[in-house]
Amino acid sequence: MMHKAEKMTAKVQAKKHYNAASAEQVQAQSHLRLGIILLAIGLILALFSSVNGIFAVLGTIAIIIGIVLLVLWLLEQV
Repeated sequence: MMHKAEKMTAKVQAKKHYNAASAEQVQAQSHLRLGIILLAIGLILALFSSVNGIFAVLGTIAIIIGIVLLVLWLLEQV
């Protein structure tokens, strides 16, 4: 009976470790995805900067946030 309980405990601990690793991978992928999307939005807004100056400001902010998210993703890959 004790052997069976030890096996179940080992399985539960392994499953918790796997779930924690999966959550970290999902968070890292979300940083990558959001970084790329914000970079694209920032570049599109920067293209419209000739129409109005606010587009240049918003585009710059989006690009900076996108770069920060990409750097966070790179740091998580190490």
